[in-house]
Amino acid sequence: MMSIRFVFIWSLVLSLAGMPVTTLAKGEHPLEPANTASPRDTLKSFITACEEAYELSKEAGSVQDEGVPEAKEAVRRALSCMDMSEIASFMRHKGSRMTALHLKEVLDRVALPKEKDIPGIKEVEAAKENGGLDYWVVPKTEIVISRVQEGPRTGEYLFSRETIEQAKEFYGRVKHLPYQPGATENLLTWQMAEPSSEWLRELVAKLPYQARVRILGQSLWQWVGLIISVTLALILMVLVFKRGRRLAIRDPQNGPVRYLLTVIYPIAGLAIPLMLGAFIEDNLNLSGTTYVLTKLSTNVIALLAGIGVVFALGKRITELIVSNPKIIPNGVDAQLIRLICRLLTMATAVIIFLEGGKYLGIPMSTLLAGAGVGGVALALGAQDAIKNIVGSMMIMLDKPYGVGERIIVSGHDGAVEEIGLRSTRIRLLTGHLTTIPNEKMATSDIENVGRRPHIRRSSEIRLELQQGSAKAERAREIVAELLKDHEGQKPDFPPRVFLADFARDHLTLKFLYWYHPPNYWDFCDFGDGLNRQIMSAFEKEGIRFAMPMEKTLLAGSPGEKEPIGVKIETA
Repeated sequence: MMSIRFVFIWSLVLSLAGMPVTTLAKGEHPLEPANTASPRDTLKSFITACEEAYELSKEAGSVQDEGVPEAKEAVRRALSCMDMSEIASFMRHKGSRMTALHLKEVLDRVALPKEKDIPGIKEVEAAKENGGLDYWVVPKTEIVISRVQEGPRTGEYLFSRETIEQAKEFYGRVKHLPYQPGATENLLTWQMAEPSSEWLRELVAKLPYQARVRILGQSLWQWVGLIISVTLALILMVLVFKRGRRLAIRDPQNGPVRYLLTVIYPIAGLAIPLMLGAFIEDNLNLSGTTYVLTKLSTNVIALLAGIGVVFALGKRITELIVSNPKIIPNGVDAQLIRLICRLLTMATAVIIFLEGGKYLGIPMSTLLAGAGVGGVALALGAQDAIKNIVGSMMIMLDKPYGVGERIIVSGHDGAVEEIGLRSTRIRLLTGHLTTIPNEKMATSDIENVGRRPHIRRSSEIRLELQQGSAKAERAREIVAELLKDHEGQKPDFPPRVFLADFARDHLTLKFLYWYHPPNYWDFCDFGDGLNRQIMSAFEKEGIRFAMPMEKTLLAGSPGEKEPIGVKIETA
């Protein structure tokens, strides 16, 4: 520790004194950028970096620079000389390497001008007085080194986007030309034909010469390796999908941790295409259209698998929350939790989709436009479903009824069995099951019988008028005594008994009482007992009930065609 401090302090003293500090060895500036201050510097930096990477890789005996840090840094400097702002992120490593190789092969076959004839920093500074030097073209070619006009690298001179896009085409037009003196001969062929990994290189070396024959831009061993790896990956994905689908129906009540761990299978489905893409890129060394299609396919599958992982994880977290004993599984709260979690899951999936599309090189404007058009088409084709979902949200927020409660709506009387995102299921008193869309439930008048605080009974007893007032008063007293402090009574709801009204042949005795709690069958049992007691007490006191008066009328006569009929009117 003391020696480190001594070196640091001594270096600081030397710096302050204006004395030079010992420079670092080559390769100890991993963040040092390529010099792109002028067309001359850019061209020189690119060619020098390519040659350095080539020599270091040759010495290591591998086309991969991962094990050779100096070669890796040289490749990074070479790639930094190109404007890769239009290249998709997933292609910037291998795709830009191939572009650099094609561009180097072209430069090795054309006659480059002398260094003094290429605009340097002095010429760039001098051109600023006339608006600046926007670009420089390699003589007798279409290779352009242009000044970046916007972005973090504004003012630097890089191989233009058009040049990068046409690099492979340029190579096809000049590959028949001989190499110029000092060229890195067969750099592209060596990079494309040699396996990237050492174990695969040893394996290919033992194969017959025909294994290196190129078919559609790739060697035969590369096609065989691609077919085998893709086949194995597909088999693994099918097995993982079947196993995960079988375990997806597991109930969280049987073990929350085990239920949550079933998300491992969707994650495995995501890992397989990622591992396949990494294996192909690190070992098979594909190139051209085959590489692009393979890389794109594995990334698209991984993106879809990632979205699947989000939905699987969201579903499991939702069901774990809903499995709380305090939450009714099919109740309003459970459905509200499910709805919120689904919306959050869908929002996360959309973000992953947009970011994944951006990584694959699809412009954000295109993704948003596609999502907008798809959203409009979905909205037009699913208007009823959207209305029901909106109705579900209104029901979940207002909570006019819950699972297990008895309601009366649109002539349907029954208990709520389930409140879904689309409809509500009601078990009618007859035992039948009816389903009503939530759109209608949200706009209908709902009588929630299940939330009544009590059950009220209002009954009338008809007494004969001929009995006199004493019997009528005694009847009222009997009913009042039977209802005094009755079962299910609350102090705020005393019973009411009174002589209500006179009729032609009877006097009406009316009584009301409120039963708490609103248990219907207990209420019925109490009413049955009360009725028996009233009848027994009335019989003892000689109080008679008034029977309905009936009057019989004869219609028709013997001389008429219509038969004699009997008509009974009840008073």
